[in-house]
Amino acid sequence: MQRFLDVDLATASGRALIEERYLSLRRQVPIIYLLGFVNLSGMELSTAGRIEIGLNLPTIIATCGFVRLFNWYCMGTQPSHEQMVRRMQQTVWFAAAVCLTVCARCLYLLHVGDDASHMAVMLFGGLTAIGVSYGLTALPVAGRIPLLLIIVPYRWLQSCREIHSSLGLPSGWSWSPS
Repeated sequence: MQRFLDVDLATASGRALIEERYLSLRRQVPIIYLLGFVNLSGMELSTAGRIEIGLNLPTIIATCGFVRLFNWYCMGTQPSHEQMVRRMQQTVWFAAAVCLTVCARCLYLLHVGDDASHMAVMLFGGLTAIGVSYGLTALPVAGRIPLLLIIVPYRWLQSCREIHSSLGLPSGWSWSPS
């Protein structure tokens, strides 16, 4: 992680940079989860017609948000620099796990949905990726994760559909080889 942060904790300037990035990320974390929750709730509402508490993306994001907020705000008053680096590392892994979950859900909805739900998935999934990426700019490596794990699969899927249509194949695509 220190190679991503490009700092040396042994120097005063390195510790100051860690503190600045940590405090910036700490301020942004609640907004990131709120933004993700609202966008993904909109996606679920527009594709499924309802939102329920249960095993769905908005509930997972809300749960992760509460866990992370507790971790960032209720686990002691002033963390050491090593703890700051560790929490920033956790943010990278958390962002990757959440973005993979969002990507899987979006690809599933693109596979099973109609044209209207495809538009909603592209809109809300894209807004989620852009918003979360912008919110994680205090930690550049984490800011790239939503773009790589949400936008790139969308583009790949669109490329597959374009290839299918240019070859005269059916416009639908299948998860299983047949």
